[in-house]
Amino acid sequence: MAGKYKIELRDLSRDSVNQLNKQFDKIETDIKKGGSGGTAAPAPTPAPSPSGPVNLGGSSPNNVTEINKGGSSPGPVGPPGPAGGAVQTDGTTIGGDGEGTPIFLEVPVTLNDGGTGIVQNEMQQIITNGTLIAAGTAQAQPPLTIFGVTTNSAAMWSLPNAPDATWQTGIAVILVCTNDTVTAYLVNGTAGSITPIAQVLNIKVII
Repeated sequence: MAGKYKIELRDLSRDSVNQLNKQFDKIETDIKKGGSGGTAAPAPTPAPSPSGPVNLGGSSPNNVTEINKGGSSPGPVGPPGPAGGAVQTDGTTIGGDGEGTPIFLEVPVTLNDGGTGIVQNEMQQIITNGTLIAAGTAQAQPPLTIFGVTTNSAAMWSLPNAPDATWQTGIAVILVCTNDTVTAYLVNGTAGSITPIAQVLNIKVII
């Protein structure tokens, strides 16, 4: 900027020109210092950001409850529900009303690593009574509580050891499933009494 305002006038004396140049120099200096001799350039004013409601595709400018409830972007708008688009469920597999209550699975399902079925309850154990069982009768053993078991469930059993001689004379095992309970019955199908020793039974619910 220095020297921008200096002029040379042929009709003026050199001394006059020098005086004018000095005044311009002073003006330039005042402007740079922001003094009374000049006015500082105003700071740029940023453009205001957009304001007001943004319409994201609902049925009204501010309604976002109807947006893309299926399909690809932007997707079709679902039909209005009781409160502007509540998600309806069958109440069996999935629960929740689409409003204040979150959606959740009514019956949690987990697939095992092989993808061959549902991971069931862990194997549990009981110890049989070890008491006499009359001929042709079935004796209930200590019940096993397993939450989630119903009368439609199935279960299986095994021994953690070789069967004792008292179990080899005609004892059979039957498992009965009721609500949250599995009960083992030892059945004596022979014509005489049998006293099978107390024995650990492994029990596992399949479904």
